[in-house]
Amino acid sequence: ANPSSAIAWLRSAPTFAYMGEPREARRRADNGLRLSPHDAHVFYSYAVVALSSYAAGDYADAAQWARRSAALNPRFTANLRFLAASLAANGQLEEAQNVATNLLRVDPNFSAARFAQGYAFKDPAQRNLFGKHLVQSGLPK
Repeated sequence: ANPSSAIAWLRSAPTFAYMGEPREARRRADNGLRLSPHDAHVFYSYAVVALSSYAAGDYADAAQWARRSAALNPRFTANLRFLAASLAANGQLEEAQNVATNLLRVDPNFSAARFAQGYAFKDPAQRNLFGKHLVQSGLPK
């Protein structure tokens, strides 16, 4: 209805990532970020790009965007989960463990496997891989 609505583009991107269409998710996230690059909540935009990259299996890119989000809002747990998982998937275990420690400070009852099994990814294999990466980062199973 409004092709210039950054929030509409950004809010629709995760849905496509969850449905298994990470390229479309990234296109939407990039479009939203292009429309509103200086938004007060740009940390959310960066986290959506990170989610899209993670869903595409581009863990290095996901970590880069998630780091940018964390620099602006270090307590945004949705982003910290993808930062930890992306770093672990990319073999950066020491940094992943530091992120996991920070996540547990904000959410001390977090359970990686339980969270991943109920996460929005349509594909059960993607949910399992997400859980595996979260555990590899040092988060409790």
